Amino acid sequence: AGVHIHAKIIAADPFGPDPIIITGSANFSQNSTVHNDSNSLALRGHTSVADIYATEFMRMFDHYLARGLAANAATHSGLAEDDRWSARYYVPGSKEALGRQLFAGTLA
Repeated sequence: AGVHIHAKIIAADPFGPDPIIITGSANFSQNSTVHNDSNSLALRGHTSVADIYATEFMRMFDHYLARGLAANAATHSGLAEDDRWSARYYVPGSKEALGRQLFAGTLA
């Protein structure tokens, strides 16, 4: 029971000097690429276009992440009264620790 976002974007190295963006009506499935009359547009080297597509992708990702976290939080009975909730943010190499370091600007 996952969330399916109907965004038709392939981004290769969107923040690099030579990004590739592929978008269009194709779903990138067997039917859309072989049997249906779908189209795709490939753009290479357009850094401003890649920035826009990457920003929109991250906006959607953050939106659904926040909704998922809120739904998960609603199943918990309350906040911890001590600091045990923070331990996972200090496990070296964990996604939580990397997120904390990125937010704090200390990620090397």
